[in-house]
Formats: sequence, structure tokens, C-alpha cells
Amino acid sequence: MDFLMNSEELAVLAGLPHIQQLTYLRGIRPYMDVKTGLVGVKRGISYQSISEQLYVEPHQGIKSQSFHVIKYGVLFQD
Repeated sequence: MDFLMNSEELAVLAGLPHIQQLTYLRGIRPYMDVKTGLVGVKRGISYQSISEQLYVEPHQGIKSQSFHVIKYGVLFQD
């Protein structure tokens, strides 16, 4: 699904935390009716649809990655 953003939208998003930007960009904005500027009228959105857009699949080897940051002194283990 393609969509364009204007400079006003980008300016508002600039100061928000990453998760809020992602929620808007992935879960809300693609479903806006361009003619009316409304979201959820033609195609409804829900907490479920937003959570599906924000889901991050677990990746194999996350423990080994934390080992490397400890090994190289980025994090310290008690």
C-alpha cells in the first residue's frame, strides 16, 4: 500500500518516541481515506490490527548477542 506524507505530518512525528511513530506510520496512516482525511471509516482499524503491525518476530541467537555486548564492555554483568 502506497501513501504520501506531508511536511506537517513529519514535523509532528519528529519529536515522538519511536513506537508512536511506528504506530502511526504502520498501523494508522496507510488506512487513511485521502479524500476525507479520516481513518477507520472505509476500513476499520483496531487494537488487534495495530498490534499485528507492531509485532516483531523473535530472532534466533538473542542470548549470544547479549554475550557479545558484555564481552566487549558495552554492558557489564554483575
